[in-house]
Amino acid sequence: SLSSSFFPMISSSPSPSSSASSVFRCSSTAVSRQGFLVGVAVVFSWAFLSVYIQNPGLYGANGILPIEPHLHVQEGNTWQEELKTSLNLLWLHVPLGLHVDMMMDLILLAGVVVATLAVVFHVFRNAFSFIFLWICYYSVYSVGNTFLHFQWDILLLEVGALAALVAPLFPSKRNQQNVCGAIAFFLVEWLFFRLMFLSGIVKLTSNCPTWWGLTAMDWHYESQCIPQPLAWYAHALPHWIQALSVVGVFVIEIVFPFGFFVPFRSVRRVCAWSQVLLMCFIVVTGNYNFFNIVTALLAFSVLNDEDIRFIVPKWFYEYHFITSTPDNTRSEVLIVAKDSSRKEELVAERDSQDANANKKKNNNKKSNKKKNKKHRNSANSNNNNKEKKGDNLSRVAEMRKDCCKRSTLEVLSDTVGFVVFVAFIVWISVTYFGVNVDTEELTADSKIKFTKKDFSVFVSMSITLSVAFGAVVGIFYILKTVIASAINRALSVVEVVRLLGYIVAIVLLFAVSCETMRWNDQNTKLQTLPHWDKITTLESKLRPYNIVNTYGLFRRMTGVGGRPEVIIEGSRDKVTWHEYNFKYKPGNVSAPLPINVPHQPRLDWQMWFAALGSIQNNVWLQHLVIRLLEGSDDVLALMSPDQPDQFSTSPPTYIRIKAYTYHFTSKADRSKTGPTQIVDSDIGLWWRREEKSGLYLGEVDLIQFAKPILEVKKALMGGKTEAIQLDPKQCNEEFLCWSLNLIREAAKHVDDMAFFIAFSVGQLLTSIMVA
Repeated sequence: SLSSSFFPMISSSPSPSSSASSVFRCSSTAVSRQGFLVGVAVVFSWAFLSVYIQNPGLYGANGILPIEPHLHVQEGNTWQEELKTSLNLLWLHVPLGLHVDMMMDLILLAGVVVATLAVVFHVFRNAFSFIFLWICYYSVYSVGNTFLHFQWDILLLEVGALAALVAPLFPSKRNQQNVCGAIAFFLVEWLFFRLMFLSGIVKLTSNCPTWWGLTAMDWHYESQCIPQPLAWYAHALPHWIQALSVVGVFVIEIVFPFGFFVPFRSVRRVCAWSQVLLMCFIVVTGNYNFFNIVTALLAFSVLNDEDIRFIVPKWFYEYHFITSTPDNTRSEVLIVAKDSSRKEELVAERDSQDANANKKKNNNKKSNKKKNKKHRNSANSNNNNKEKKGDNLSRVAEMRKDCCKRSTLEVLSDTVGFVVFVAFIVWISVTYFGVNVDTEELTADSKIKFTKKDFSVFVSMSITLSVAFGAVVGIFYILKTVIASAINRALSVVEVVRLLGYIVAIVLLFAVSCETMRWNDQNTKLQTLPHWDKITTLESKLRPYNIVNTYGLFRRMTGVGGRPEVIIEGSRDKVTWHEYNFKYKPGNVSAPLPINVPHQPRLDWQMWFAALGSIQNNVWLQHLVIRLLEGSDDVLALMSPDQPDQFSTSPPTYIRIKAYTYHFTSKADRSKTGPTQIVDSDIGLWWRREEKSGLYLGEVDLIQFAKPILEVKKALMGGKTEAIQLDPKQCNEEFLCWSLNLIREAAKHVDDMAFFIAFSVGQLLTSIMVA
């Protein structure tokens, strides 16, 4: 076997050198991977639930962008061919006999259920579950149009694909560690690097003057899509803190990601946790739904089990750490043993477990022969084996804990590495960002001291070096994991073939990701490498599925000089106009800032993008106005239930849209307005606004604009003017449709965030009870 050539050397040879020890010591990532998989499952459940709540208003037959007209089998095709071509489960509405809207609900609910099962039960935390979740979300994403095409949606698809590689095929107590998943975990770490590093450099390669002038944070908090309550207070901070925070963003996103791959544990910890803290700060000041949570989950790939034992629940850590120790971390324990007697003790522990397993098999054979004593003997045997196994597992866990104690030399080298790293960061901050602290005034000045040409050279060099560095680290990661697995136990031919398949897939995905990194700089020479054209071809084939993506968040700062907003107004007589109220986006200047993470109100978000453009470039907004004139209940459900002039039950005759510029109020403004501010005022408790000249959309109605309205509907519905409605009679006759309709009717009467909170608490409590 593969392990036979390694294990005798470890069990009988002298103690390993310190270099070998440092390679394998305390490197288990069993708990880290399980934490990552649980987190991804939680995010999937949130994502599906968020879209489910909004599905009728966004994609239903009476919604803003109906999907039903686009899911009819083309002449000459079959639904099987459509499904194979598009990989979209929505085509199953044909054999199931469901309306497309109901099929969408079924996919979303199935995603919620499977994701929740993966959260609660480790046996559902397998590759097949995550493949199913990926296919479900891809099916929704592919028809989601403008409401679902955000960077965090493609990030979730890529993370979901990697989770399917990391997760074991058939999880059990004896293969929790899954050597193939351990290798695939490197791609998660590489994605973490790409996401943060690329998000950092695009801020400067975009030539945005606010990022180069360190003024971006002066505008960010009030101009982001949906600010949270703490955003008002963050916006009020003095400029020198805002400028210093921009420097901090650059250092954390551009420099720190390289620390993910250094051999110093303290540096890796700091670099990983700094990203998590940055994500936490973004969460508490703005709504970016699950994006920040997914990004924080990627930090699991940088941290090993010892690093996260204080942040995960004790029961979760003990279960996944202890049950995985005998089969997977035993090789690490054996390698780091300090003396031969210690090794003999550990080998004895392993042999004891094997003996117990054999004894259990013999007892089972005897119990089959003695049917009269079957239940009693098997129960006693199982209890004894469980007790012995539990004792052995506890002792092995304690042994590994003892073996993970670092020597003085290792602690010293790690400390020196950390000090050098801190000195390097201080040097960068002073040399390239001109950070100068005034201890008397307790302020700090900062200014970028490099040119755009200098940064262009740095980007070219850093992308090339990061690809080379990532390849070296990836090879080391694969070799380390394979050797540890070979030492641990014999690998069957099937396991070897599967392992080789994983390695080939990981190498190809890494190469494709390097191709996407190359797009961020025209001077890189990766395309000159032999056979790189094949990598380019592979990337183009994978691109529609968003398995490997390029990223660049907050490329340019919008809303400089004030956030643009569009306000929809309705009237019955063209004289008295009333503003439509949204659930989350700014409108009423005195309405409190909402807290709605991780839910993403897709309509509120898209209204922010609409304010950056014109009505001509936002056909979906034209259709939103039409639906409001028609009084669509599904669309109104996306907005606040508290509408003026009974718009919720009786639609207005006319609608227009005004454009405004919004600013956070200052402390002086608040002192003028007081706690109770008139709703229609342009200066409120949180916002003040100025109306822009002209109308964003002039007055429209259903009668005078009948012809343009038909053209808008045809443009959005593939030439049709209306989507086919669900037949209530047919739904009452079919159990599946009746069940889906019952759940939908119940969901209509629940507040979005109340639903999310109740669901999340239920997930947590169920997980604890099952554990």
